[in-house]
This record gives sequence, structure tokens and C-alpha cells, in this order.
Amino acid sequence: MTSDWPHSQIDIVEGCNGADAPMQRSTLPWIGVQFSCTGTYIRVYKRPDAQTYVARCPNCGKSVRFRVGQGGTSCRQFVVHC
Repeated sequence: MTSDWPHSQIDIVEGCNGADAPMQRSTLPWIGVQFSCTGTYIRVYKRPDAQTYVARCPNCGKSVRFRVGQGGTSCRQFVVHC
């Protein structure tokens, strides 16, 4: 998957925030991402044809890519320090 902006490594992500978020209102899989520089929370949806979630901070433009795969985490909420 290619994109218009550079992606940083997921090592800037800080684990789960509380319980797993329920997937209720949408049939598309999603994760919650909070960006520390503004406290902004966004819901990031995975494209049906992709194996990643891509989130971009609306303030500073920093982006992160969360890969989907075996051996991953069941966490649905993340904090990105930017």
C-alpha cells in the first residue's frame, strides 16, 4: 500500500487504553487513536483491500501505520506521542 505521506514506525505507540472498544455502528473494522500533541481522538477504519490501518495527526501531520496480522494485539485503542 502506498500513500502520500511518510509513515513512522509503530514504536511511538503506547499500548492499550482501557477495555477493547466495541465495533457497533460500522461493519468496517476500526481502531481508536489519540494523538498526544492535541489530545485529538480519531477512529481509523481499515480499507477492505488493505492489511493496515493508517492514522495521521490532524495537528502536526505525523502518521503511523498499524499492521494487521497473526500474533498481533487485541487492543483497539492506542496513544501516539507526537
